[in-house]
Amino acid sequence: MHARRLSTTASLVALLVMSLVLPVSGCGQLGVDELDGTRWLLVGWSAETDGPERFIVTLAFEDGQAVGQAPVNSYGGEYATTRAGGFAVGQIAQTLMAGPPEAMEAESTYFELLRAASEYRIDDGRLVLSSEEESELLVFVEELRYTSP
Repeated sequence: MHARRLSTTASLVALLVMSLVLPVSGCGQLGVDELDGTRWLLVGWSAETDGPERFIVTLAFEDGQAVGQAPVNSYGGEYATTRAGGFAVGQIAQTLMAGPPEAMEAESTYFELLRAASEYRIDDGRLVLSSEEESELLVFVEELRYTSP
């Protein structure tokens, strides 16, 4: 529990630094535009547990909010990016439904990896969230956009 609190605190500090310091320093201002309006489907992660292919996990970005469906619960929270590829999510709110143990474990893993992400890149139709320690924490493909006839 203490490690999770430290991780959450570190994510919030990173979000605060990115939103306050980077635009002033000239390292690149917040760049939510590249992700804004995009929707993604999780296809891989770095964890050594059952892969996300057993569950539908989505992530969408709109107006500074990251929202989606985890293996059991819906979730959302603020996010920020920089032009240089920095990424951070703030506090994540989620519904409080219970599910099968393997789905709950996968959901916990997903949120841990999402909070740990500090960089992003869009590469060949894939959104890759990473950290300094891990080159591919979470890998998403863009969701197909369906339009009604």
